Amino acid sequence: MGRYKKIVKKKDIQSSLLTDEAEATDWLAESSGRIALFAGLILLCAVVVYGAGYYKKTAFNDSHERLFFADSVTPEINASRGQIDQGVTEFEKVIEAGGPEGVVTQARLHLASLYAKRMEYGKAVGEYDKVTGSALKGTMFHELAQAGKASVLLRKGSAEEATPILEELSGNAKFYPKSEALYSLAFAYLSSGKKSEAKSSFIQLKTDYPSFVQGNYIDNLIKDVDNKDMDPAFIAELAKAANTRDDSKVFEGSQGGGLKVHDQ
Repeated sequence: MGRYKKIVKKKDIQSSLLTDEAEATDWLAESSGRIALFAGLILLCAVVVYGAGYYKKTAFNDSHERLFFADSVTPEINASRGQIDQGVTEFEKVIEAGGPEGVVTQARLHLASLYAKRMEYGKAVGEYDKVTGSALKGTMFHELAQAGKASVLLRKGSAEEATPILEELSGNAKFYPKSEALYSLAFAYLSSGKKSEAKSSFIQLKTDYPSFVQGNYIDNLIKDVDNKDMDPAFIAELAKAANTRDDSKVFEGSQGGGLKVHDQ
């Protein structure tokens, strides 16, 4: 009995196979609709995948073009107020249009710098905070935003708020130059009346980064820090001058050596 069942099962399986050309033709005719539907679904999926990739590539290119144009309208050196205003408008458009995170982040950094040039410090800090809120700590964008925020805080007279940011950057920055952070930190200490800490920072700057500033500039600053009669107003202006590099400001000498602040 068991052998009989096996034989019957085998015959059933064989009968279900396509045994000749006529049966194959009939099967194709019956299944042509399903085959066409399946092929259509494959084609549709391919079109969707291609379309998504094309749209993503096009959007990526468009956002980069907007960023490039916004950057081109504002010279890095000696930009006029009109050029700065146009730059603000264009970078705001880049952010509003959206795009890859890296593009939007760069636009925010540029926009913050332009806000600072227009002395709109609150807006500048706001844009820098948005970058630090989205960029991971320890990344280049995060550190640039922190350094930018500290610079703005110093320029608006909030040295105590800038100090912890600069302390962190001068000790742990991976991308932003530690020498730049230490330099700004020394002026933050000076502006806060912490002359001892300022002097230590200048000495460290001279020791660890001897080629940071040419000549006797740092030595003169160290001497000036020891001057008890150093004018607080002068210290404040010195700190602002040291943190207006985005505005193309440079300074030479020191209080004892004839400080000059001028446009490049």
